[in-house]
Amino acid sequence: MPETLKNGTTVSELLSDFEMPNSALNSHLSLEEFHRLQCEKYNSSAGNLQGYDCPKCKNRGYFEKLTDDGFLVTVECSCMNIRRNIREMEEIGLGKDLRKCRFDSFHAEQDFQKFMLNRAEEYAHTKGNAWFWVAGQSGCGKTHLCTAICGQLLKQGRNIQYFLWGNILQSLESSRFKADLREFLMQAIYHADVLYLDDFLKTPDDDFGKPLKPSQSELQYAYMVINERYISGRKTIISSQHMLNELNSYDRATAGRITENSGKFNVNISRDDTRNFRLSQNFS
Repeated sequence: MPETLKNGTTVSELLSDFEMPNSALNSHLSLEEFHRLQCEKYNSSAGNLQGYDCPKCKNRGYFEKLTDDGFLVTVECSCMNIRRNIREMEEIGLGKDLRKCRFDSFHAEQDFQKFMLNRAEEYAHTKGNAWFWVAGQSGCGKTHLCTAICGQLLKQGRNIQYFLWGNILQSLESSRFKADLREFLMQAIYHADVLYLDDFLKTPDDDFGKPLKPSQSELQYAYMVINERYISGRKTIISSQHMLNELNSYDRATAGRITENSGKFNVNISRDDTRNFRLSQNFS
């Protein structure tokens, strides 16, 4: 006799709603067997979530599974953390950049571009918490590659906090007499799984196109951030218009920590007016 559920419906009747083959309909399935078929049907179906293509859950975001005691439960796919990270990046304005700034959309025609791309791609696929440092004039491709790295790390499930250095300075100055706000900001910077510092220590250029030396207070703030990230050993991505040897002349302690933690992922592109690709028709 077919097994009957609490509401009087037979398993066979329920199976008909799942478009099961006749062989399954005609068999006498236990409730556990029915739930197992239900899991298989759901887990083989395609979802419609956008923003990230997950081959594991087929963009449903969830799986159904049976517990050891026969209960049917829904569990979250690991891609949901990736989707939340991408959504957070979109909320802070990097969503469009993540779609546009990819490794395969970076124009690597000149030798220095090929070098930058090679180092960035290698870094993005390197396990561990090494740092990535890239310095060069505006328009040479720093932000594009740093954003492409972030996109790859997001797909790996890493949580990323993005900060524009000028905004950090502004926030620190405005919260100088508000200890709780200041502490909240610094903890977010210190303890981010992955921190992306964009335009680190950015200053205006002098008459020769070289960035002016940062103020002493800016250098002190920079040391605070870099030293905390250095102590905690957390992954950090930094773009700057200051070459590392220039930073070393400003503050050896900060430059030394960056040099040690970035290792071979230390990219400094010498200044050249022909390397500002924002002014080139070929730049995208």
